[in-house]
Formats: sequence, C-alpha cells, structure tokens
Amino acid sequence: MGNAIEQLKRCRNRGVPLVSVTTIDDHATADTIVDALAGDDPILTWSLAAGWTPRNEAAGPALARMADGAEPYDPPAAAALRAASKAPTGSALVVLGAHHWQGDKVAEAWIRDLRNPFEATGRTLILTGPSFAAWGPDVGPHVEPLDDEPPDDAARETAIRAVLKDAETPEPDDATIRLAVAGTRGLPAFSVRQACALAVDRSGLDLQRLRARWRKAIDSTPGLSVDDTVRKIDELGGLQGIKGLAARLAGSDNPPRAVVLLDEGGKMLAGGGGAGGPGDTSGVSQSIEAALLTEMETTRADGLIAFGVPGSGKSASAQALAAVFGVPIVRLDLGAIKGSLVGQSESNIRRALGTIRALAGRAFWVMTCNEMITIKTELRRRFRAGIYFYDLPSSEERETIRHLYATRYGVPDDPAQWPDLEGWTGAEIETCAERAHEWHCSPREAGAYVVPISQSSADTIAAMRTAAAGRFHAASYPGTYRGPQQQTTAAAGRRFGTGV
Repeated sequence: MGNAIEQLKRCRNRGVPLVSVTTIDDHATADTIVDALAGDDPILTWSLAAGWTPRNEAAGPALARMADGAEPYDPPAAAALRAASKAPTGSALVVLGAHHWQGDKVAEAWIRDLRNPFEATGRTLILTGPSFAAWGPDVGPHVEPLDDEPPDDAARETAIRAVLKDAETPEPDDATIRLAVAGTRGLPAFSVRQACALAVDRSGLDLQRLRARWRKAIDSTPGLSVDDTVRKIDELGGLQGIKGLAARLAGSDNPPRAVVLLDEGGKMLAGGGGAGGPGDTSGVSQSIEAALLTEMETTRADGLIAFGVPGSGKSASAQALAAVFGVPIVRLDLGAIKGSLVGQSESNIRRALGTIRALAGRAFWVMTCNEMITIKTELRRRFRAGIYFYDLPSSEERETIRHLYATRYGVPDDPAQWPDLEGWTGAEIETCAERAHEWHCSPREAGAYVVPISQSSADTIAAMRTAAAGRFHAASYPGTYRGPQQQTTAAAGRRFGTGV
C-alpha cells in the first residue's frame, strides 16, 4: 500500500483528523500503518475482539489515560470513540472493521464530533474496512478516503522470496520467480504469502499449486471468476474481423495482461437507466456503472463490445483473444456484485475492480450483448476498440465450423450426412455434432431436434442487422458491417431427414 501510506503520512503532516482506508485485509493494513508511522507519537489499534491495543512504547500511558472513566454501559462503537476522545496530542488511532459503524447514528455522531478537537491537537482517527461508501451526510464529507491497493510486482516478489527463504528451499531461478510474481497478481499481501506457503515443498515452489491457489483467491472475490477455457484463435469459425484485431493487439507495444469478460452486459446494465428510464430506484446499478466508467477511464483500458446473434461466437472471441495474448481471462458478473446490505454493492465493485487493476494494470475488456439500448453512450466510448456485430455465419464460415465440430466430436464431416445448415449459428452446429456423438446417430438425424434462431427469432435478427449496418464493425470481415452476406430467413430450405 505504498501510495496509500504516502497519502496517509501527508494527511498526518497536514493535520487531517479523519481518514478512511479501504482495504480487503484490515489487519495487514493496520500493521503496515503502524510500521510506517513509527515514531514518538502514540499509536493504538482497535478491534471489536481486542479493544484498544497499544502498538508502541508511547501508547502504553496513552491507553491508561483513554481508559480512565470509561462508561460500562456504552455499546462497543461508543466506548471505542469515547476512549479515543481522551487520547493525547499527536496520537494515531487505527480502527479495524470501521465499516460496521456506517449507519450507526451514535458512532457517526461521535466521529463527527471528534473532527475539530482532533484537528486542533494533531490527532488522527484512521478507519479501515472494505468499503466506506455508506457514511451518513454528517460523516462522509469530513473523512478523507484512501485506497489500499493490492501489492505491486516488486512487493510480491519480496514476499515470495521471504516465504521461500523461511522454508529453506533451494534458491529459485529467475524464471520461477517471474512466473510466481505473475501468478499472484491481484492478491492482497496476506494471500500472496499464504498461497506461496501452501505451494512450497522441499523441492521448491510448485507453480501449478500456486496457480490453483491464485484461482481460488480470485474466485472468492464477489463478482469475479477465472475462465479456464482454452480456445485457440484458429478454432473460431470465420470471424476474420476479430482475428485481424487480435493480430494487431498482440503485436502492439502495450499488450493487455488480462481479458475481462462482461457476458450479457446489456442485461447486467439494464438497471442503470440506459434504455431511457430512470433505472432502479436503489441507485445500486447506477453506482456500479459509474465505478465501471471511472475504472476504465482511469486505467486507459481497451476493449470491444460484441453485439449480435446469440450463439455467434461472442464469448468464444474473448476466450480466443486471451489465448492470443497469453493472459488469463476473468469473468466479471455485475449481478453477483449486488448485495443485500447498505454499501455492500459499492464495496464489492470496488474490491472486484481493484483486483482486476492489480491483476492486469491495463486490461482488455469484452462485453457481450444481444441488444444495445441499455448501454449508454459514455460506456460505449470506453470500449475503444469499437462495437463488433456478429451476424449469422456465411456459407464459408459454416463449412469451417462444421469441419471443426465434426472433428472434435468424431462425427462424419460429409455434408450429405448433415442437415442444410443455412441460417444456423456456430453454437447450433456444435449442438448438432455433440448430440450426434452422444446419440450414436448422424448429424442429419440429430439436426431434426434443432430449431435455429434464424427461424425462431427472424424478426429480432432483422432488427439487429438494421441497427448494425453502417454503424458497427463487422466481426466476420474487415471494415464496417454492410448487411448479411447472404439471405438467411426462416424459409431457408432446411431439410429434416431421418436417414443418413
């Protein structure tokens, strides 16, 4: 938390009385603060379990003074803050789990009343916790907010080497350290040490075990999950426009270090008011959207919006891009971000975005959607690679997709043993091949149980094409989308047969 520590020291030097530090590991953060502020001024920490605890020599007499005349019937927050009000000049008082005081009228009144006397005497109340977005109006404007970001590459390398030294393992080579540093991006300091400790044996550091611990840690972050799907770019049937973009990005001077997939982004952002309405009345969707906008702008993120026909390869494109870049793909589920408690959603989105920032620095974002109306103009602008329209595959693309899935599922590739695939999506062709394999029948027989979306949702596809023509990039060929490459309608001559 190097940057946060420097800001905290500046706050101390300038007499700022109330500071909050957003962190997902308040114990580790408190220890770092204590070490950084070491000096002659009293430093104490408070937790619900331990109460006020002296952390340096000057804090012992300070604690005795703070405990004098304590009110036995005070609730914990009031007792802690009443004691804090008696701390001597220059004290630094660090509160763990202070986010629980949000919404507590007594606690908020005490914090507000401590502002002036603390400012006059050089004292600082430092509140730590995962989120401080829910303070009441009497507190929020008076607290200086800081963020404790996950450790950078240098800090993680130091922690990893310390764990290996303590374990008395053989000295690791530079390649192992480099992979270990990359394999712990996005984790807080304690999790880095814990993951390494559990991945060490007598022979050294087990990188596969470390990767598994990293994945568990990322998956435990609300709204985030690691997608381990391995999909080579050559496995995309057609989509030459996307393949061309991938080649450009992979050869750039600043390639991304992770791909972030926002699947069904249009539905996730529907509560933000993008369709013209006010959005949800709680303000949660708007808050999440605002955090996303700020994050992408601050980090100069790149990305694309994949808009088009369901099953046309939008999510598969994100997986293929990750393979081209040689980076992990992380799914961000905005629905899972939303919590039932006040401030929980804000805490979750800040934690998720902080993890992504630590993991990737500058990520490449892919948002898939089947409609654009819910996606505001300001959010579209953040996806600087543009909007790509995914149409039904052309005849040449269908040939490629059929061959791919016939080979994968071990079914005949002979077109005579397949149904007429005009108007079928790649996902529907895969379903046909998978069923033919599982049912021990020909693809033509399995195809009798597939109703393509071009038949069931012809009007919706026509509306998508109209909206995209001349406005968005084409996923299937370079340049702007010009309309379907062939007519694909419900009357496309599908032949259902039971024979081979």
